[in-house]
Amino acid sequence: MRNISQNFTFGNQWSFGDPFTIVIDTRNTKTGGSASNEFLFPQNPNTLDSYINFLVDWGDGQFSRITSQSQATVPHTYATPGIYTVNFYKPKGISTILSPRYENYPNETNKLLKVLRWGQFNNARGSFSGCANLDLSEVEGTPIFNGNAGSNFRNCTNLTTIKGLNNIIFRGAFIQVFNGCVNFNQTCTLNVPNATSTTHVFYGCSKLNSQVTLNAPSTSTLTNFFQNSTILNVLPIFNTPNVVDVSDMFNGCTAFNKDVSTMLDWSKVTNMTRFMFGKSSANYNATYYDNLLIALDAGGQTGVTLGMGSIKHTSAGLAAKNNLIAKGWTITDGGV
Repeated sequence: MRNISQNFTFGNQWSFGDPFTIVIDTRNTKTGGSASNEFLFPQNPNTLDSYINFLVDWGDGQFSRITSQSQATVPHTYATPGIYTVNFYKPKGISTILSPRYENYPNETNKLLKVLRWGQFNNARGSFSGCANLDLSEVEGTPIFNGNAGSNFRNCTNLTTIKGLNNIIFRGAFIQVFNGCVNFNQTCTLNVPNATSTTHVFYGCSKLNSQVTLNAPSTSTLTNFFQNSTILNVLPIFNTPNVVDVSDMFNGCTAFNKDVSTMLDWSKVTNMTRFMFGKSSANYNATYYDNLLIALDAGGQTGVTLGMGSIKHTSAGLAAKNNLIAKGWTITDGGV
C-alpha cells in the first residue's frame, strides 16, 4: 500500500481497500486485440465516468490513476512481453465501479490467467465470458455480485472450480452463467435470491458430475439447466418453490439415471417439453419413469407437454400416464 500512496496525489491522505488482483500473460494475443506487450483492462463500457476512479499497479513498476472510460480501455504497454500480476485499488469512501466485461472485448480474453483476489470487484453481465485460460481455484475474498450475472463464466473452458463459490450471493439475473465450461466439476451451492429465470446454467458442462444445489426462491424457469452435461449422474437439489418450466432440463444428459419424482413440486410445473430428450430405456430406468408419471398425475396439472425421448415405462406407470393424457397432457416416450 505504501507504494500506492507514494505514487498518487489526491490532495489529502487516502486509504485503499483490498485490491482486485489478476495474473495476465500479454503474449496470449488474439487477432484484432492488443499487442503481445500490452494489456487492456476491459472495464464495463456501461460504467459512467463519474463512477470510475481507481488505481492500477501494472506489475512492472508502473502505476496509473484511472478516472474515465477513455482511460480505462487504453492498453498498458510493457517493456517486455510476459506474465504480470496486476492490482486494481479502489480508494475508500469513493463510489467506484471496478467491473470487467470481457463479453464486450472478445479479442482480449486469452490474456487473463487468474484472479487471485476479488477485492473491490463488481460483476457485470459477461464479466469473464470467453476467458478460456481463467483459473479461479486460488482466489481469495468474496466478490460483489449485485448486477446481472448472466454469462459471467460462459465458455471459460479451463475453469474447473471456483474457490469460495458457496459464499457468493448472486443478487442479479442468473442465465448461462457456466454455459460451455467444459471442464467445470465442483460440488456447489448456488445462492440466487432474486433471479426470476435460471436457464442454461450448466449447458454443455461435459465434465460436470458433482452435487449441485440451487437456492433460487424467485425463479420460475429451469430450462436447459443441464443440457448436454453428458456425464452428469448426480441428482441436483432444487430449492425453487416457484418453478413452472423445466423444458430441456436433462436434454442430452446421456449418463443421467436418477429418480426425479421428488426433485421438484410437480403440482406447479406447466412445461416439460424435451425434458429428457435424447434419452432411451438403454440409459434410463423404467421404474424411475413410472415414479415420475405417478408424481405428475398426483400433481394435478393439465395440458402439459412432457418429452421423455424414447424412455419406456412399465405397467406400473401406465395408469398414471393414461390419467395425464385424459387431463390434456401430450407425452412423448418409448411406451410400455
